[in-house]
Amino acid sequence: METFAVASLEVQEKELVLRENPTLADLQRYVVSLKKLRSFHTRPDHAYVLLTKEVGELAGVIRKTWLTPDDVPAEVREEIGLELADILIYFLDIANQYGVQVEQAFRKKEEQNKRRHWPEYYHSE
Repeated sequence: METFAVASLEVQEKELVLRENPTLADLQRYVVSLKKLRSFHTRPDHAYVLLTKEVGELAGVIRKTWLTPDDVPAEVREEIGLELADILIYFLDIANQYGVQVEQAFRKKEEQNKRRHWPEYYHSE
């Protein structure tokens, strides 16, 4: 029975397809689907803890090299991308749990930011 369940999950995983060039809304729907398929039942507080864990993992990968982004080896760049993907999944999960449409929130926030005065430390290298 357990072998059947694993095989069935593998088939379902193959059906979980993200379209080419997805929008943020597509990504949000995809995260809803993957949570259902994988039976993930994370509350927002758990998702937040997992998100911060992934941010810590990203920091660990970046810490491997203090080089500028142009000088980072390809394998480290790939690790950074994978950690960012984990972060995105938890970020979108939290947004979904609170009913936030990320693209709309982003656009609204950017309109506010366009009118904001930014302190000098944002401009330094």
